[in-house]
Amino acid sequence: MEELTRMCDCMSLTAKEGGRVDLSDSQEVVGGLLVAKFLTKRVINIEAVMRTLKPLWRSVHGFTGRDMGNNRVKFLFTDTADMERVLANGPWSFDKYLILLKRFEDDQSFSEVVFDSCSFWVQIHDLPIRCMTSAVCGKIGNTLGLVEQVEEFAEGRGVGNFMRVRVQLDIT
Repeated sequence: MEELTRMCDCMSLTAKEGGRVDLSDSQEVVGGLLVAKFLTKRVINIEAVMRTLKPLWRSVHGFTGRDMGNNRVKFLFTDTADMERVLANGPWSFDKYLILLKRFEDDQSFSEVVFDSCSFWVQIHDLPIRCMTSAVCGKIGNTLGLVEQVEEFAEGRGVGNFMRVRVQLDIT
């Protein structure tokens, strides 16, 4: 091991290799970027993914997808509102496997993205009526993970004795 360290210490870059490249004139990406990881062991087919997700996501201005290897895909949305709607209506699945989605900045390296969490709507059932408040549901949701949104009882989508809270869960 010491020999390997000594050999590496002797290495250096030539003037040509050490030169810098000015990337300041590169253009910003217009729209929004999402990166996705498909939690399946099978290799995904990008054409099948796009054929399936386009009608589900109903993007008004459209989006494109690029296979980035290892079941990861980069989605470029023409309009950020379409991207935000996709994130808000998740989680999504493909072929019965969860898709992890993350916002992505155009100055970020793809290898820096960490897929360690996913947001889910969680139903909280059989609470006493006096406890069916945003504050109580937020406290219960905090025991699961980071609370992103609490659905007000008056705007409940379902019928029944429950409330919903959107929680970001650690999936590592």
